[in-house]
Amino acid sequence: MSVVVVIGGASALLGAAGVSVGSIAVGTVAEALLSKLETKTSDVNNTVIYPSIFRKMNIVKTALSNLAVDARVNSNNHVLGQIDEVKVECVFNSNRKAIDMFFIGATESKAQNIVTKIEEEYGNVIQELVYKKLKSDATNKGLTLESEQLTEDKSIVLTYNINQF
Repeated sequence: MSVVVVIGGASALLGAAGVSVGSIAVGTVAEALLSKLETKTSDVNNTVIYPSIFRKMNIVKTALSNLAVDARVNSNNHVLGQIDEVKVECVFNSNRKAIDMFFIGATESKAQNIVTKIEEEYGNVIQELVYKKLKSDATNKGLTLESEQLTEDKSIVLTYNINQF
């Protein structure tokens, strides 16, 4: 008997929606959730404030770093970086228990383009973390990996043999 684990892709959206897909799925549901959040624009330095659904500042920092942004954490524990001519500041909003992103020197359109890149990379970072954890846990439990496949939608399918004992 084998068990199949899918990481990412369309099954993640189903799983996030509460639909049982028979696998562990991780991916971004940002589009569905972000449609309920409002972007605010301030006239101060052309700043766009974007209330994200991100909750882990370290993952945001990694995502920004992966996008070739020199991301750093300041003394207030804010993640700072710059993409093109736009300064990015990520601040944890304790009221929403999520991260607000400030895009200084950006139009709403430019900020949305940057957000799309960050969302995609944030999902990639989470997928990589889950992938490593699943492989490590399976190895520690003595499971044998039968196959590993990367699908067209960049999901990773791991098939483990569970009839080893």
